[in-house]
Amino acid sequence: MLSNCSRRSLQIFSQPVTQLCCAFFTLTTGYSSFKEAGDWEDFTATQGVAPILIGYRHNFNGFFVEPQIGYGIYNYKETSVENGFYSESGGGFTWAAGVGYVFNKKIEVSARYQTGGNEGSSVSFFGLRVGYNFSLSGAK
Repeated sequence: MLSNCSRRSLQIFSQPVTQLCCAFFTLTTGYSSFKEAGDWEDFTATQGVAPILIGYRHNFNGFFVEPQIGYGIYNYKETSVENGFYSESGGGFTWAAGVGYVFNKKIEVSARYQTGGNEGSSVSFFGLRVGYNFSLSGAK
């Protein structure tokens, strides 16, 4: 367990797949990395996750909720003087839930919880996001 860690994240893709009345089916992928930030000079550890999630975003006059389920690819890397280099990876069930608000159909502010894991271990995190929405088709 990484108790004191820093997080780097890249959300590569989050795109509405199809639209119903007030809702979208979504596809999301990206990569998040959590690095141990402890005081040990001879030890480093990094845990990473690359989720592939499908979801359903329902809109309520600017507010939205978005549950997602899918598969996550997890990796763990550790380097220490005692044990040398150790690495493992695997995949497993992953889910996420988000809520937020969209201002003027462009600026999005949201909160998200994501969890998942493999072989008895799990990675869970809570994130806050400010984003800018634009159309890939060029339509306004």
